[in-house]
Amino acid sequence: MLLQKGYGFTCSCEACDMDEHQITEEDILRTEAFNISQTEFNLSMDDGSTTENLNHLLKLSKRWFHLVQLLGNKVIHQLEVAEIVWHLSLILGEDKDLNFIASEGVKLSAIRYGSDSWQARQWRMKFEDPLKYLMG
Repeated sequence: MLLQKGYGFTCSCEACDMDEHQITEEDILRTEAFNISQTEFNLSMDDGSTTENLNHLLKLSKRWFHLVQLLGNKVIHQLEVAEIVWHLSLILGEDKDLNFIASEGVKLSAIRYGSDSWQARQWRMKFEDPLKYLMG
């Protein structure tokens, strides 16, 4: 309506085509994602963090990753969250999560930077041999 009055056209993008219920549901998800983003993700046990705390952070970061993908956030932001999930999965020895997020990182970095980019190579190394990646 606003675009029609101000600029003379009616937008039919995905966001503008949502009904009020869909908008409300998406706002709830965006609020949840924002709230998770305000969490301090300490990726080490050096400061006295417990395994229980790190498991909670992993669960939270996995939810955040799901939300940024669901909401269609920029690929660069999805990669930032993937990095957090990857590190927590590695620390906790969660191989299933580690492999999943590394494969997502490979796909996302190829989209964002190109499949031959150093970023995509880094994610492939994280997927293929996480310890070798860490050792440089």
